[in-house]
Amino acid sequence: MRYSWKPLAFDTEILGFKTAKIERIDRTDPDIAGEIVKQLIADLRQNNIEYASYRLPAENTAVIHALEQQGFVLVDAMLGLEKILDPELQEHDTYPIRSAKNEDLKQLSEMVRGLFLQTRFYQDPMIPIVKADMIYQKWVENSVKGSQADHVLVWEENGRILGFITLKNTGHIPL
Repeated sequence: MRYSWKPLAFDTEILGFKTAKIERIDRTDPDIAGEIVKQLIADLRQNNIEYASYRLPAENTAVIHALEQQGFVLVDAMLGLEKILDPELQEHDTYPIRSAKNEDLKQLSEMVRGLFLQTRFYQDPMIPIVKADMIYQKWVENSVKGSQADHVLVWEENGRILGFITLKNTGHIPL
């Protein structure tokens, strides 16, 4: 098989229609990319998938164009940034940053509504704004509870959370 995909229970539950994540489409030349994408779409339809998303390298233009020709819409792009940190840096305990607690969920849930307007969930015309809000609200909740992220740090001043970040032990920032 020249592609793979998996159903997404979390997205399906929140969005209210059967969703999937395309995990792989073999990089190929433009002449056969369209045929592979057509086979993939037929497979998704046969499995009653109503919505599928795919995050792929920007340089894979043959697949991007083949997906667009089949009705996929480009809704966001991702940049990877790296920085080698100075090993001499030390933590400063003067910053009002701390680990999130369950008691923070109400503030965090309100904070994420509409916060990520440039992401695929808000940019996709198939996803209502209220559903995009719900995805991020559930995502931050799951992060604080440890299933989406290993750590959630919040910036708090005077009892009010002003910002947050979710982190994986690998250094990945999921949200």
